[in-house]
Formats: sequence, C-alpha cells, structure tokens
Amino acid sequence: MVLLFLIEATAYRGTARITNKKYIPQFSNKSSTEFQELQKNVTEEIINNLPPSLRALIDSGKMRITITEITSGSVIVTFIIEMVPDRNIAHNEVERAVIEALNKSRHLDVDLTRTSIEVIPACQPDNNGCSEFAYCIPQSTNYSCECKPGFLDLSPQVPGRQCEDINECEGNNACSKLAVCENTIGSYKCQCYPGIMDLNTSNPGTECQDPILCLNTPDICLQSTACLSLRHDICSSKQAFACRILFKNQSFTPDLYNPESEIYKNMSNKIRTTVSKGMIMKLGDDNFNIEMVGYQAGSVDAYFAFLLQGQKWIGTKNFTDYLTEVVTKMLDNKTAVTVTAIATSQQVEDLKPTKDNSAWKTGVIVLAVLFSIALISIVVMVTVWLYMKKKMGKYIIEPQGPMGKFAFQNL
Repeated sequence: MVLLFLIEATAYRGTARITNKKYIPQFSNKSSTEFQELQKNVTEEIINNLPPSLRALIDSGKMRITITEITSGSVIVTFIIEMVPDRNIAHNEVERAVIEALNKSRHLDVDLTRTSIEVIPACQPDNNGCSEFAYCIPQSTNYSCECKPGFLDLSPQVPGRQCEDINECEGNNACSKLAVCENTIGSYKCQCYPGIMDLNTSNPGTECQDPILCLNTPDICLQSTACLSLRHDICSSKQAFACRILFKNQSFTPDLYNPESEIYKNMSNKIRTTVSKGMIMKLGDDNFNIEMVGYQAGSVDAYFAFLLQGQKWIGTKNFTDYLTEVVTKMLDNKTAVTVTAIATSQQVEDLKPTKDNSAWKTGVIVLAVLFSIALISIVVMVTVWLYMKKKMGKYIIEPQGPMGKFAFQNL
C-alpha cells in the first residue's frame, strides 16, 4: 500500500498474535464496527509505545500504520507501516521499536513468538510510487522509476510517476502508407488495407504492395506475376488497358489509400459511373468492366483497369482519344489522361514461339540425305559415261534397274 501523501515510502509488513481476543466472523469485514474498533485499539497501542523519533514521524504525516487483515488463531493481526525514508533511522530500528511497542501494551496480550515485522521490497507490486507504465528500479535503500518505452513522462522532475501513452499513429511509425495504424498501450500495430498484399507477414503492415506499381508491370499476365488481386480479371479479358486520370485541381488525402474509406468509395463510384456512360456511347458496346486499382498523391492520380470483353478490337490511340474526351467533357476538364495497353493472356499466348516438332524435323533431314545421295549417284554415272565415250568412241549402256533403260550408239 502506498501513502497518498508520500512521494516515496519504505513499507514494512507485520503480524502479531493477540491471545486475549477471540476471533469473530465480523473481523473478516473491514467495514464492520468490530474490525474498525480492533484496528483503532491495535494502532493506538503501537503508536503510544513508540520512541519519540518515530512518534514525530507519525505526527508529521511521514509515517502511517494500517491494519490490513484480521484472521483467527486466537486473533492474528496483519498490518502495514509506511514511512518516508530517514537516513537516521535504520530498518532494524523500526522493526525492533514496533515489536517493543506491542510488548509494552497494557490492553493487548501479544505472543512475541508469533509476532514479526519486515521490510517489503520497494519494487514489489503496489508497494511503490511508480506508475503502472514504469519500471521500478531497486536501489540500496530506496528505488527509482522510469517510464517504459512508448510512454511520455509527464513528471520528469520526479521520474516515472506519471507515464502517458504515446500515440505513435499520430507521429512517426513504421506503417506503410497503404496500411492502417492502430495505437495500443505502449506500442502500435500496422495492417495493410483490405485487398492490399502484405509482403512481410512477419512484420505486418510495414511492406504493403502498391497495386498501382503492379498494374504498370509490363508482364503482369505472366504466370510468375501475382501481385494484384485483379490479375485474373485483367488477363482473362480480350483487351485490357491500364488507365490513369490526373485530377489537377483536387487535393490528395491519405484516406484515398484505403479502399474501405468513404472518400475512396465515393470517388471510385463517380469515376466508374461517368466513364462507363461515356464509353458506351463511344464504343457502341457495353461489354466491358472498369476495375479501380487505387490512388496516388499529386494532385490526385486515379488508376483503373478498363477491360474489354467484346469481339470488336480497338487500337490504343483510338481508345485513348475516346477516354480523354469522355473524362474532360463529362467528369473534369482539368485532367490529364494516360493509357497503356496490357498484354492479356490471350495476346501473350499468340506471341509465344511454336513448340518444336522433332519428328517433322527428322523426316525433313532424312529426305534431304536421300536426295543428296541420289544426286551424287547421277553425277557419278554421267562422269563414267563421258569417260567411256571418250575412251572407246562407242558405248552401249544397257539400262537396268530403277534408273530406266537407255541405249546409245556412236555412229
């Protein structure tokens, strides 16, 4: 127990067995008349028999005695003594003086073999003036207090007595701009906004994948890319365009990072509704989807994917012209529009090289070899024929076999 009027106090816990009192159930209730009366009697007996040095502390409010419990056997009284540390009074002097005071009592028979008093360690819970949010540091004859990390000391002249939680979410913290910061007692927590991928789950909310960076990735539809929740919708479309609208006269607010915020929802609905209405008229087709991806500062950059599902093909330039006209005339004339075509899965497949057909290659090679052999054979036969003609002046070739049958006569 800590005295309200003391900044620091040394506490002693004592017990005394009183043999001329009988235990009654009312003693278990601190509010009962019986408890209050016995508490007064025991306290007065101790105070009246203390030496003058300790009596002076009682009179000046620097020492207090409190009965905390009365139990059976005959009656065992537990009490707490709290006093301002005094260099001139040692702990053993206090202990000895209190026991002697009980022994001198004329109204209480005290069993000294069942009576004791000892110092309570200063840093034991509820036995010091430190804030619940401070460390209690034991010292040789006293203790000191120090506010824990994450708390502001409101009484630096008397450290660690008044510690106030610091709201890290209002100042510097490690949360990503795409995460919500939640203040906790002495600390804080981060969590990526809904739909935002967390790249460091061991330290949540500190590395949140920006979906806009993923949208602008050239190879978003490759199998190894999985940084955007809309990836399947984008890559399964016939055509897809990454679109950016810069709103030059609007101011960015951090709530635009959060898909669950009202400002995010309202602005996204306005863009989808207006652009859809205008592009239906331009394309003559409503077979498309607009998927919002996110916002960035400067002034306000809105990013979305425009997904075409119809049979009609449209070039990037024509699409950009259509979208620019719709945005400037129907949404906001102080804007700039940027469009980039996305290679969808169908287009990626078309660009892949055809797989090798090893059997076909083998057949071509075999035919080439046979043709070469046949050609060489013909050349050899013609050479032999010319040689024989020159040598003999006459020749007869009896054609045989698959080469046909020919007869030549030198006239």
